[in-house]
Amino acid sequence: QPSRWEAGVPLAVLEALCVGRPCVVSRAADPTCTIPGHRAGLVVEPTVAGVAEALHRMATAGNQTLADEGRQAAVLARTEFTWPKAARTLTEAYARYAARGAGEGRSATT
Repeated sequence: QPSRWEAGVPLAVLEALCVGRPCVVSRAADPTCTIPGHRAGLVVEPTVAGVAEALHRMATAGNQTLADEGRQAAVLARTEFTWPKAARTLTEAYARYAARGAGEGRSATT
């Protein structure tokens, strides 16, 4: 199903990964290519042809390939998309933003 970004995270993708389903996503949903990097699915161009090619690949993949990618998807969800990592990422982003704001003559609280 198409994924919406909620709080910076594509929830449909996270749900699929959590239950061990390989995903087909666009670069917008996975800009760092985490999913294919963990062999948990494909990143495609957001075009009809790109999506069709990925869906064809998934439809014709062997059961073992899909099972392997599904296991990798679950591992990816458990190791990369955790609350501690999300909190650390947000904290680092806020710190960068605050430092940039303070460096421009503004206090970090304004």
